[in-house]
Amino acid sequence: MVQTASGGYMTRSVSAASKASGSPDSPTASSASYQTPTTGSKSSQGGKRGGGGGSSGSSQAIDWQRVTLGFFCTVLWMLFSSALIILNKHLYRMGFEHPCFVTGMGQVFSAMGGYAYVKAGFTTLRPMPPAHTWVTRLAPIIASTAATMFFGNAAYLTLSVAFIQILKAFTPALTLVLCVLAGLERPQWPLALSVLLIAGGTASAVLVERGTASFHMGGFLHFMASSITEAARVVGAEVLLGAQRFNSAEALVYIGGPAAAVLLLMSAVQEGAQIWGQAPGAPGPGGPWLLGYGTGALLVQHPAPFLAAFTMSFLVNLSCFFAIQYTSSLTFKVAGCVKNVAVVWYGVVMHNEVVSPLQMVGYFVSVIGFAMYSRLKLAVKKHKRQHPKKTQ
Repeated sequence: MVQTASGGYMTRSVSAASKASGSPDSPTASSASYQTPTTGSKSSQGGKRGGGGGSSGSSQAIDWQRVTLGFFCTVLWMLFSSALIILNKHLYRMGFEHPCFVTGMGQVFSAMGGYAYVKAGFTTLRPMPPAHTWVTRLAPIIASTAATMFFGNAAYLTLSVAFIQILKAFTPALTLVLCVLAGLERPQWPLALSVLLIAGGTASAVLVERGTASFHMGGFLHFMASSITEAARVVGAEVLLGAQRFNSAEALVYIGGPAAAVLLLMSAVQEGAQIWGQAPGAPGPGGPWLLGYGTGALLVQHPAPFLAAFTMSFLVNLSCFFAIQYTSSLTFKVAGCVKNVAVVWYGVVMHNEVVSPLQMVGYFVSVIGFAMYSRLKLAVKKHKRQHPKKTQ
């Protein structure tokens, strides 16, 4: 997010992170997906300096340092994002089935990490946006971010990890539909074909899963709600916040912090009685001094997995930001697909989750549609850069 000349703040959403990282397992992936203009300008200037003094061919030489950094950051994001899914699912399997609290604390750690990142001198934190911007522009983004996190993590309470990774392929299609409805995209038959492939592949996987004992309609509806709110977040950021952007720390602090407050307030209302417990014979829920009577006792008895999950939230956001900064959006989307496939196999191997051959076929049909969608979007961006006057 950049402060405009009039004092307002605006942000450009990066759909590359949407559902590659803007998934429910990535707490503020939407926020972390914003790139700072200063970083981009430095890299472009560096490229010019590297090519200066030589032929035009040398200016197109591969920047191996950037490639190495991009590969390293992308691998880190894949590892951290997968670890966060596994850690959160582990907390739910332990009996701490409170997605509002888990995601809210993840956002607290992310906001704290972003602020510490600023204090360490790695980036800057510009002044807070004015109240009018908070109410009219940021509040809908914060609300959709919190809703995405809650619904997405609630799905993990009843659905298998493997099945959820298959469902994630559907979100880009839903995002594209909302973009068309909002006038941000022109309906074109190649994009429509990619959406049909994504939707058809996902639908076939759902139909197969629905006939099994592990299918839970409530969990499926939770995930679909997370897909809708995630798509609304991406489109809303584009419509409400325009073409300017947050840096990584600002996104974590100015979006992650308020989202944490919303989630923890929801947790206090919906989950508080279960977390704090009730003393024997007491008329109502207890408090911190009665922690041993509720599921919150797990926080005291097993603090390590909780701290690991909350810290991992910050690491996912940070690595997501740098991965997008040093790689192309297409590369990052492909990495997201590879990560999802790896997590599917983790669920199958480590937790004996069942994925039928027909489900895998449906998933790969969705991936093909997703690849078509990504290539078409990349071609449109290149055309706009090469012919700016024609696209205005």
